[in-house]
Amino acid sequence: MKWLALLALGFAFSGCALVYEGRYDYDAGWRRATVLSVGLARQIERSAAFDCRGSFGVTDETSFAFVRYNHMPYTLQRAIVPVPQDWQLSVGDGVYINIRDCNEPMVHVTDPT
Repeated sequence: MKWLALLALGFAFSGCALVYEGRYDYDAGWRRATVLSVGLARQIERSAAFDCRGSFGVTDETSFAFVRYNHMPYTLQRAIVPVPQDWQLSVGDGVYINIRDCNEPMVHVTDPT
């Protein structure tokens, strides 16, 4: 058990930050997410820990994605984020979202690992 504590302490002091694809920093609010559904704001009848529908300029044509992401190790959260215009999303697609800023557009995951 001592080795586990030492390993955890080593990670804590290593200064390593999780950065997706070399530019989407976890500490800046970026999370890798999986699309669960896509629809207009009024069509998504679920609630989420992070919901951009209230803080984003919503029109009748604004599409949103209901996504699942890991907030901390082993903690699944849900978010509702705007879909950029002219995007085609499908259930199961991987995207990056920013859970601190609704104005940061989601990004397609290009590195499947």
